[in-house]
Amino acid sequence: MPHSFLTAILPCIPGAKASSFPAKTSVVVNDLVISVSNIENAPDYLWKLFLVNDKLFAGNYSGDIFTYENQAFTQVLTLGLNSTNIVFFDSFRENDKLLITENGKLYTLQDSGRLVNEKILKNINVKSAVILDSNQIVIGTERNGIIILNDQFEFLDNITNEKGLSSNSIKSLFIDSKNIWVTTDLGTDVIIESI
Repeated sequence: MPHSFLTAILPCIPGAKASSFPAKTSVVVNDLVISVSNIENAPDYLWKLFLVNDKLFAGNYSGDIFTYENQAFTQVLTLGLNSTNIVFFDSFRENDKLLITENGKLYTLQDSGRLVNEKILKNINVKSAVILDSNQIVIGTERNGIIILNDQFEFLDNITNEKGLSSNSIKSLFIDSKNIWVTTDLGTDVIIESI
């Protein structure tokens, strides 16, 4: 059965801080149930959604990127057959985009459309990534903690449980104005005033 995709933008709800889009005809926002009548079936091969410069993109299980325009998903990039899951896709540097796969491959998609293989993190399983304002790349891994690279893909640091993380198995990363928030398999950590 294909996944459902919400195509309508919900009206602003005062105080709404979180939402989920189950494959039903309702949306839950802060325990308030809203009926939704405009649900469209999206391709069932899509794995993750990315918002890049106010444009919706999606990745699939084979390393392809799709864009959502005119109420349809259109393939815009492929990494090759059965490449891997794409875990990160966002703006990088001035006009490029950074793409990171689960098996540790980092690519830049240049404004010209050229895809450049920048770095391979050998034997690394990537779960999450964020880019700091300085263009440093913070990568959360399954068993290797957090890896930090500069904007030239050179190694800067490896933050692990030996340096204070609750675990080396990172589930997700989030940045706010000063901090890096880290969810691990053992809890949530914050790297205070790290930006």
